[in-house]
Amino acid sequence: LTLFLILGGLGLLIGIASFVIVVRKDLVARTEQIKLLRAVGFSDDRISCLLKVESRITPVSAIVLGVAASLAAIVDGMMNVSSSVWLTALVFIVLLLTGVWFFIDKSVENSIEKTYNKYLI
Repeated sequence: LTLFLILGGLGLLIGIASFVIVVRKDLVARTEQIKLLRAVGFSDDRISCLLKVESRITPVSAIVLGVAASLAAIVDGMMNVSSSVWLTALVFIVLLLTGVWFFIDKSVENSIEKTYNKYLI
């Protein structure tokens, strides 16, 4: 059981690192689109809102689907688990969603700031 717990934690760390790389790479690849939207007349706030919504869809849906799949896998033993385990799992899910939310906010803001600085030069 400990081996599977270690492998699950390692998989979670690899997944988080992959998420960070994909979001950063996507925002870097969209610098031309950000410049075009700015040239057409979109405000930086509107562009930021658009990028945040688009960047949040995948990780939030992945977390929700992962939790649903985990619950489906343990449906037989769900009644034998204490409430402290459920509370710990709920806190972990909320922390994970909050971390994803703020990471995307900061990444989008940094990306818009960098393209704005390049746009001025």
